[in-house]
Amino acid sequence: MTEFQFADMPVKYLVKEDQFQFLEDYVTPEVTIPKGFVTDGASIPRFIQNLYPPYYFYFPAAAVHDYMYTVGTVSRKDADATLRDNIRYRLKMSWRYWLVMWVFVRLFGGGHFAKKQEAGLDIR
Repeated sequence: MTEFQFADMPVKYLVKEDQFQFLEDYVTPEVTIPKGFVTDGASIPRFIQNLYPPYYFYFPAAAVHDYMYTVGTVSRKDADATLRDNIRYRLKMSWRYWLVMWVFVRLFGGGHFAKKQEAGLDIR
C-alpha cells in the first residue's frame, strides 16, 4: 500500500438527506471522487451507532468505499478490502474499527452493492 494521508474533505452537509456532498474533486490513490458526489459516510445500523457513528475518523475511507460501490469499477470484495486497508494502514485505527467495519461490509454490504449495480448508477 502506497504511503498516503487523507486530506480534509471538501464537503457540505445536506440536512434533509442526512448526507454529504463533495464540493470539489477529491483525489486518493484508488479513485478520484468527483465534485457533486453524495455519500452518507459509513452506513452503520442504528443499534450500534453509539459505538460506530456514521461520521468519524474513518469517514474518508467510507467515502472512497461508497464511491467504489457506486461506480462498480472494482469488485465488491476489492472495494471492501480497500475500506479495511484504508482504515487500518492509512488512518492507523485500531482493529476495533477496521476489523469490525470490514466484517460488517462483507456480511451486509452485498445488498447495497447489488442495488447500485442494478440501478446502473455511474457518475463517471
